[in-house]
This record gives sequence, structure tokens and C-alpha cells, in this order.
Amino acid sequence: MVTLFYQTEDQSILEVKERLKDLSLAYKAESSIDMDIPYATEGDQRFEGIKAINEFIDLLASESHKWWYCDC
Repeated sequence: MVTLFYQTEDQSILEVKERLKDLSLAYKAESSIDMDIPYATEGDQRFEGIKAINEFIDLLASESHKWWYCDC
């Protein structure tokens, strides 16, 4: 599960949330005023900043396109 951490829900955070929803990924979002930059985690991986988060989502999106349905 992807967990998104952020200070305020600005446009960039809303876009990240929308991208996660579009990929039908399980995620949760948590806000905290004690945070300097947004980051996302999945397992033991951490992606700091909007650019790194979006690159991670890009990777997940490309992986999802590699899955094929098999009616075996």
C-alpha cells in the first residue's frame, strides 16, 4: 500500500491523489503540520518531493500496462 504524507492539500497533492485513484491503487493519505516536504512510502521505499512521487507513480503506471489478462 502506498502512503502519502503531506503538510497541506495543495494542487500538487490533489493531482497525486487523483493519479493513485486512476491506477486503482490502495493508498492512504496523512497530513501533518510538522512536515517540510511531501513524501510517499511503499514498504521500505521512500520517495521525497512531488517530482519523486510522480516518478514513482509513473513507474507503477508503466508496470500496470505490462500485465496481460490470461483466460487459461
